[in-house]
Amino acid sequence: ITPRLRELVESVRAPLLEAGTLNATAFASRILNYLNENEFFYTLRPPALLSNTPVDEFLFETRSGFCEHYATSFTTVMRAAGYPARIVIGYLGGELNPLTDEITVLQSDAHAWSEYWDDSLGWVRIDPTAAVAPQRVERSINYDLSISADGIVRYLPLELGMTGRLLRDMRWYAGLARQHWRQWFVNFDQTRQRQLLEALGLGDASRFILVIAVLASLSILVATAGILFRMDRDKPDSVQRIYRSYCRKLERFGISRRDWEGPVDYCRRTSRQLPDCADTLLDITRLYTDLRYGPQPRPQRIRKFRHAVRTLKIDTVARNRADS
Repeated sequence: ITPRLRELVESVRAPLLEAGTLNATAFASRILNYLNENEFFYTLRPPALLSNTPVDEFLFETRSGFCEHYATSFTTVMRAAGYPARIVIGYLGGELNPLTDEITVLQSDAHAWSEYWDDSLGWVRIDPTAAVAPQRVERSINYDLSISADGIVRYLPLELGMTGRLLRDMRWYAGLARQHWRQWFVNFDQTRQRQLLEALGLGDASRFILVIAVLASLSILVATAGILFRMDRDKPDSVQRIYRSYCRKLERFGISRRDWEGPVDYCRRTSRQLPDCADTLLDITRLYTDLRYGPQPRPQRIRKFRHAVRTLKIDTVARNRADS
């Protein structure tokens, strides 16, 4: 505890004592203001502290450092003022993988806080680094770009671009693959195999029964996949496919849809060329525009649209009119 450090403590304590508001929390708040209002700099490449009083040298000379510098200095000042305080070391940050519910914590997420004792509150955790670099608390550090000689800390963006989202999703799926590999291959020993069979009611089953059960399961999976495939045909994305098949059917009669032509204009032109089919063409176009641009389409409406296109018949007279 150097004379400059004692002077700092007294300069903070005196106005609080005079106002009758001196306590650990009020004193801690004033120290945070001191860090915030003076020119302190957050960096991962601080200058070396060469004296045998590093806290004094940091607070009054270098004023450049990372979380451990700020947590250590804050704790030391609190102790110099007579308040119990301690350093907390841990990690700040990490990435949650929603596919596995696992959190990936990197060494670059390492962080240091401080705790001080308040007689009415008990141990109070506080982050002195936030008074100097609040973005360190809110965002993770891009460690590879932050250890350059200029000492400037680069943070990961809050909003990822398309490439960032793609890389993030790849990490998530890689984590999911690793989890399944550990669960179903590395750690799937004989005990876990037996537990799985017992849970399925096959604990005492013979090999023949197990083979039958596996074949039955595969059959169910194949049938389920077929059902899901048929259900997929009734999803909103199928509306476009059905309409394209409708356009191809009309192209066979020489009425191709132009690139700039919307469905309504296309209907008007085809109705003029195929007047005997005008009502049917209008019904198909109305169904398409309702499904394509209206509220969330219902599967039965999609099936009606598909049926109308599939059963569209253009008789020989209408065909000859279109050709003429």
